Amino acid sequence: MTDIKDLIIKKNNITAPLIAIIISIPVVFMAIYIYGEIIFLVPVISFLSFHYTKLYRIKKRILGSIVIFLAVAFIFTGIYSDVAYYSSPVYHTSLSDGSSVTASVSPYSGTGGSYNFSFTISPNGTLQYSSVELNIRSGQTFEMIPYSRLNPALSNGSEHFYYIAKGLPEGIYQFNITAQKNGTITTQDMSGPINAPVYYLIEALLPVYSTIYIVYFELIFITGIFIGRSISNSMRRSSDKNAGK
Repeated sequence: MTDIKDLIIKKNNITAPLIAIIISIPVVFMAIYIYGEIIFLVPVISFLSFHYTKLYRIKKRILGSIVIFLAVAFIFTGIYSDVAYYSSPVYHTSLSDGSSVTASVSPYSGTGGSYNFSFTISPNGTLQYSSVELNIRSGQTFEMIPYSRLNPALSNGSEHFYYIAKGLPEGIYQFNITAQKNGTITTQDMSGPINAPVYYLIEALLPVYSTIYIVYFELIFITGIFIGRSISNSMRRSSDKNAGK
């Protein structure tokens, strides 16, 4: 066991990032399936890995941490994209006036098929239903579907709508719902459909997560380094004082 640890320490330029990446993999799964904020344990894991392997030089630690955070971004994006691509989200949101909206797209992903946008509006007060519009967009593609094409049906005070989109150009889409009530009211943007292979989603998300992880994780990591050094120096000075008595 001692020989293995000595080898790990001797090759710490490689072993320190490798250990951190391996330990971070279950953290990625927990972040996706259980609790997203747990991903911020990755910088802590990296710090402890460098400490265990006795990699103390700041420059090497920073370069090693960038490798770790990039690897975690790749792993997270690959797993999350696959989960998101094959999901069937149902959105519970609201218009600007507080009217509740439940919306979904079925299927959520695919290539070149038809997509059924369905949503229900439960109004907050009086709502001019005839002004309701569905807006679908991806890049330069934008389609506005008016009330007359939304197949409205009133039931128990709520209005139900659906629209089947066909022939959408390839892309990752978002949609929202607007209406008129003392001006234009709207929902937040909702994602879907993904009218493209899954690798489109990976390509779209990878730059986002890589940037976020490198910036935020690196800030946490560097802060931890300097706090650790400050505590170590403080303990060393205190020890020197005690030794001089």
